[in-house]
Amino acid sequence: MRIVFVQSEFESLAIGIMSSLLKGQGHETFMIYDTRLFDCMEIQSKTLARLFDVKDKLIEEIEYIRPDLIAFSVLTDQYRWAVDMAGRIKKKIGVPVIFGGPHVTMVPDEVIKNDCVDMICVGEGEGAIIELVESMEKSQVNHGIRNLWFKDKGEVIKNDVRPLVSDLDSLPFPDKLIFYEKQPSITGHYGILSGRGCPFKCTYCASDAINRMSAKGQSYVRRRSPQNVIDELEYARKTLPFKLKTISFFDDTFTYNTEWLREFSSLYKDKIGLPFHCTGYPSTIDSEKTRILKEAGCYRIGIGVQSASERIRKEVLDRPGSNEQIRRAANACKEAGLTFWFDHILNIPHETEDEEIEALKFYNEIRPSIINVFWLIYYPRTKIIDIARDAGILDKEMVDKINKGETSTAMVVGVGGEYSFAKERVFANIAFLLHLLPLLPQSWMDKIIRKKIFLGPRFHPPLLLSIMIKILVRIKLGQAEDSLWFIRIIFKRVFENIDIKLFNRNIRLLKRKLRYA
Repeated sequence: MRIVFVQSEFESLAIGIMSSLLKGQGHETFMIYDTRLFDCMEIQSKTLARLFDVKDKLIEEIEYIRPDLIAFSVLTDQYRWAVDMAGRIKKKIGVPVIFGGPHVTMVPDEVIKNDCVDMICVGEGEGAIIELVESMEKSQVNHGIRNLWFKDKGEVIKNDVRPLVSDLDSLPFPDKLIFYEKQPSITGHYGILSGRGCPFKCTYCASDAINRMSAKGQSYVRRRSPQNVIDELEYARKTLPFKLKTISFFDDTFTYNTEWLREFSSLYKDKIGLPFHCTGYPSTIDSEKTRILKEAGCYRIGIGVQSASERIRKEVLDRPGSNEQIRRAANACKEAGLTFWFDHILNIPHETEDEEIEALKFYNEIRPSIINVFWLIYYPRTKIIDIARDAGILDKEMVDKINKGETSTAMVVGVGGEYSFAKERVFANIAFLLHLLPLLPQSWMDKIIRKKIFLGPRFHPPLLLSIMIKILVRIKLGQAEDSLWFIRIIFKRVFENIDIKLFNRNIRLLKRKLRYA
């Protein structure tokens, strides 16, 4: 059978693993990939998005493949795009469409309502898609497959959720080529997960919501063996048609197990030796772990602070821990010679302007290498939605829009769409100072904060100035490549989309692939 995965914006490791599983069973898999150029979270321009839109060409590609099944793995931020694409596909070809992914797991009843969606997958999809394709191959779809919901004669069949995959080492390595061949501009960088799940229960995080929906009494947190992780990287190095340069570990909390880190570090240093970066929860970062990471080749670690207010972290975000723990984590990074960034969220319910100013003071004391600023995104079924409703920020209509993916999730003021929530508390000035802080001397920032320079309500920094600040921060760290990489990708994608739109690049590649299959 031929299975087409349809994806936008991000690489999906879930799709990569399912493609490997299906290929192992003798099936053919293809990817249709839309970069959503100028229509993504980071940069939005309706005029440019229309100019570089390639959806019609992607539909032509699907028609050329003549698939037996169309599969989407959907994040909330991609959901409206996915529904639109599925609708376009249904108008052209009568092929079954299945939706899976985090958004589907969180609001399955909402997703199954779409006329263009025939089936959905709730929770992990590896076992379910194999059983589905096997039954379709026999021309008799099994409507009893666990994790799957089906439409049948006007009714929705809802099956139970199967146990989670407990042994992650049993899964094949993801099929990276299915993604890289559609995105040649990003080759060289390799993203990987060493496990699944997060041991923490932050109220704003989709991971906690998915845990509650799909784990069913099991531990949602599972880890691959260090050797299995190394085996994947060695396999990638041998099989991918380009040289690996850097490794990104996508785990929510890479640093929570010291014994695992010790074993991994020794293997990674001997077998791989490439620069890598990862993220960690403040209370899971100490001097021993940062030393281990540095010796293995880690050059940067992300620390999820989110709020410098202990009150907000405890009462709103359910992130236990003290500011002293954050100080210790930062000092451990400095001692080991690791660059580190802080993640900070603005517009958290109940957080005041005074607390944001205190955050500026706290960060200026610690001096992180980079501060990433995000606007709070409300994801379906997360606990913070109830907190925001009680605070009068959200109402039933807005919650319905969140479940339907109809709200803006722009994370940077001035870059992206209009922010939908609590417009009177969008702290563009605070965000600007947070980005600027690592660039200026501590004494200068102290003076700016004390005199409340730039903290007037009318101050909104120009877009280009904000971008330049981010680039300058990374130049100071000797990591300008990170910012320039994003700019270079945009330009490369412009030419790639022109090639798709005017010269049918994907059809040319597809003909070549099918000829040699």
